[in-house]
Amino acid sequence: MTDDFVLRKLDSIRVKGKTKPVSIYEVMDFYTGSAFPEMEEVIGRQQKGLELYTRGEWVTAREELQKALHLNPDDKASWTLLQRCLHFEKKPPREDWDGVWEMDSK
Repeated sequence: MTDDFVLRKLDSIRVKGKTKPVSIYEVMDFYTGSAFPEMEEVIGRQQKGLELYTRGEWVTAREELQKALHLNPDDKASWTLLQRCLHFEKKPPREDWDGVWEMDSK
């Protein structure tokens, strides 16, 4: 058995009642080319979008995520981040936001 997996970071979240954020990942090993078209490029664009999102660069992040979704419209990770970018473009987080999504329920 190997300890090497293809992972992509989905987010850093802070659940209600906790102060320390937790990073969450998706294991990509089980996807085939037909199940996840353009996987390598989609992951690259989604990861770049996540990086930009974390820095609060909503417009540039949105553009990367839209490119990922153009390649694979079924990528839920890119779609979720895109929705958050759109949300924060309209209603920015507080000035001291640390790039972590706050979960308001457990």
